[in-house]
Amino acid sequence: MKKMFLSLATIAFVATGALTVTSCGSDDSAAPNPGPGPGEEDINEGIVNPLGSFKHEGNEYKVENSGFFLHGANNAPVVINFGTEAEPEYRSLWVGLIFSGETNQGARNYMEYGFTLPTEETTNDQGETVYMLIFPNETEDIVPYHVYAMHKEEALGLPGLNAGGILFNTFVFTETEATMDNSSVWGAGETELISHTYSGEFLGITITDLSSLLSKGKGVTVNNKINYTMSASTNMANIQDLKNLELKVK
Repeated sequence: MKKMFLSLATIAFVATGALTVTSCGSDDSAAPNPGPGPGEEDINEGIVNPLGSFKHEGNEYKVENSGFFLHGANNAPVVINFGTEAEPEYRSLWVGLIFSGETNQGARNYMEYGFTLPTEETTNDQGETVYMLIFPNETEDIVPYHVYAMHKEEALGLPGLNAGGILFNTFVFTETEATMDNSSVWGAGETELISHTYSGEFLGITITDLSSLLSKGKGVTVNNKINYTMSASTNMANIQDLKNLELKVK
């Protein structure tokens, strides 16, 4: 996939969730790094092997780990109708995490970004309509859903948030490898509020009940931090299980 740069100037987003991303050149067209922002050394104290960062109000918060929560119950993802009864739109709900340290709990720098992905409708051997997961590397239909960030357990302000865009340049999830290169940008209209980039290994995918996010309805929202732990010791989903599951609408 061609590398693309994500900014509020390159996305068109409305509160109902429509997203368009357009390319704006090669890596050489990137703006030069302006250097450390105010207080950056203190912000990133103790972070020795960053694989990404998020930027907020001129400061760059570096992160060392990443992973994903996938909405579900009883160790199986749940398909959600984000459309109407007359015009259903069955999608899966994800939350990506980037954070410093070995676990997201108590992380010095922490950001989560929620998004939905389409599913593949099919019929199983019993003649039932079921749905199969589609992964971020298998679709360009990635709809931003929510964002939240903290530094030293203090939430970062995102006033007027109503726009967002998420891009996966790569996403590899196999039995032996979990790596990605992705980015996002979030704002209020044309004003950028927060953005992130991450390139490297991620911890995996964990199936978790994300119902607390669903109460917000459609559109880009700011939520409190999801209260689930992710670390290298977290029980992660198996890629073959995820690809072979036949999901029904709940």
